[in-house]
Amino acid sequence: MKICIVIQSDAFRASAGMRIRYDRFRECLSDPDVTIDDMTSADLAAAGSFDHDVYIFCKTFDTPALLLARRIRAAGKIVGQDLFDDYFSQHDDPRLARFREWLADMAPVTHFAVCSTPRMVDVLQPYMPGIRITSIDDPIVGFDTAKVASLAATKAARARETNRIEVVWFGIGDNPYFPVGLHDLIACDAELAALQQLGWQVLLRIVTNRRALDGGGADLLRRLSVEFEIIEWTEEAETEALQRATLAILPVSGQSFSRAKSLNRAVTALDGGCQVLSVGYPLYQRLDSFIYRRGDDFHADLTSDRLRVRPATIDALNAMLESLASPREAVDAFVREARLAVSGRTQKAKSAPAAAPTICLIHGRNSTIGIHKAVSAIKGLSIGTPFTRAAWNFPVRFDIVDRQLAMRSTPAIARRYALPVQGDQLVKIRDLEFVTIDTAALGLAPLPLHVRPTAAPIEDLAVYEDIMRVAQAACRAAFAPVDILVSDSSPMRPHRRSQLKSVEAAEQRGIVSDPALAGASDVVAGDLGAARRRRATDAAPPAKPRWMRFVGGKDATRQRDLRLIAESGLFDRDWYLAEYPDVASSGIAPDRHFLEFGWREGRDPGPHFSTKAYLKAHMDVAAQDVNPLLHYAAHGEAEGRRISPSLRARGRTRSTE
Repeated sequence: MKICIVIQSDAFRASAGMRIRYDRFRECLSDPDVTIDDMTSADLAAAGSFDHDVYIFCKTFDTPALLLARRIRAAGKIVGQDLFDDYFSQHDDPRLARFREWLADMAPVTHFAVCSTPRMVDVLQPYMPGIRITSIDDPIVGFDTAKVASLAATKAARARETNRIEVVWFGIGDNPYFPVGLHDLIACDAELAALQQLGWQVLLRIVTNRRALDGGGADLLRRLSVEFEIIEWTEEAETEALQRATLAILPVSGQSFSRAKSLNRAVTALDGGCQVLSVGYPLYQRLDSFIYRRGDDFHADLTSDRLRVRPATIDALNAMLESLASPREAVDAFVREARLAVSGRTQKAKSAPAAAPTICLIHGRNSTIGIHKAVSAIKGLSIGTPFTRAAWNFPVRFDIVDRQLAMRSTPAIARRYALPVQGDQLVKIRDLEFVTIDTAALGLAPLPLHVRPTAAPIEDLAVYEDIMRVAQAACRAAFAPVDILVSDSSPMRPHRRSQLKSVEAAEQRGIVSDPALAGASDVVAGDLGAARRRRATDAAPPAKPRWMRFVGGKDATRQRDLRLIAESGLFDRDWYLAEYPDVASSGIAPDRHFLEFGWREGRDPGPHFSTKAYLKAHMDVAAQDVNPLLHYAAHGEAEGRRISPSLRARGRTRSTE
């Protein structure tokens, strides 16, 4: 059996998700008949053939992935999902609507799903009724009991001898949607301050990504009351910091995103011979006998040489980790789920196949020509709306005619689906001729429009939801059986409330409720800040000298960013110098000038990319205060975000494909 992990980009191969999960699965795979490969969704879509038996999508939250999954299923292959993070249960956050809609659209072609925690199973079930969802813990590989015992004993002795506790916090320090990472660390500052009040000298090492600091994290960290240094995250830097630290502090807020996380960070810290202090939500409850919940308890055990991780307890810790994070059991469970899905497909193949639905992809304001071509390539219908400004040849389109929404199709489509037509007049739009469909004959009431859609997204909001609702209803009536998708990455797009109503109702009934939050204190429920403020009021720590230094990585980060800009193909050195003569006289290399200064000044990197247009079209990117070309190169292109040519390019245009 050949398994392929479908990933969003080449850069994802270096992520913790791949390293901790699939690289370890491959390392521990013992069945010679099973292989685990990975491909980006773009490479797989371009390959044209599907040679694996099972395709598991991992963090590919975009429309091209939805189309690719439908191609794979139509080819008779198995489609699975591996969903690490909870971007789905926050129904009061409209920014996350696109994730919920993506999951609802992916469910009809999904055979099975895996995740890393029981909590995520509960989150996913309302979206995937009838689909088998299994929790598989991230495996730990190479836990060396002798090494960990020696490290723990050495660190404890050094701390008592020097009266100094070296503490580490490690991980991604920011998230575009949730106040986690460095926010959680700041919220439990009182625990570190309390250790200082007990007479210990505390040094905190923060191993995190630079983006977290550029986005305001550095200002957050200045609130800390203990000495700290910041080290740019690399796998090697994390390992070194864990080797040096006596204590790893891993606060967990009670918001739904954090409650669905795996045990991985705590297991990694324990593997480094660290004691673990986890304040807040009891995410690591299954490791409770080796986890501290209060700094006072850690202080007492360190003083009495009775720490929870010590030579005398290593065998018990090893047995617990083997039961929770056994690599052999994890990979066996993963392969077993894939085999069950293959077996189920074989059984269903013996029965009469159901009619394949017509894929209708309705374009909103922000879509791409690649998506238009992809749905056409799989014999689906690419459908235009009044919001779609692109000059593409849609075989079906919705237009505003005499202040009403009119449905049009090519004559060939009308004949193929036996659609009722109004009159015999043909309307030519661009390269195609269209007939007008009699939507009343399809059972649809007319949609009068008193506001015509305009180029401004905020003005679209008045009519967007009604037009898209009627367009979907018309497609269901005209092309049944139908599989409807919407392609629109606009951050101002209203989400599909009615389609997800049953999911919201299920969650309100308590399907994903968490007993750990019932009657919980602020710390457990997730308001780490409230707990910190209360403790600070009870016993404010004395002022301590603070300092911050960033250790390594600055030049490496700049070189990485410059390489991304160069590889994007959108930075034109000669054009930049010609358009902005002051750059040449500044003595700064043009690519570095754009990276550090030019984009903030509204300058364009080349004739085919407008800085201002990208930030205006994608307000979530503007809110992150990141270089727009870097965002597009690292994320935006894979997400199908639209770009526009520079207004200084004198009318020259460039396709995003």
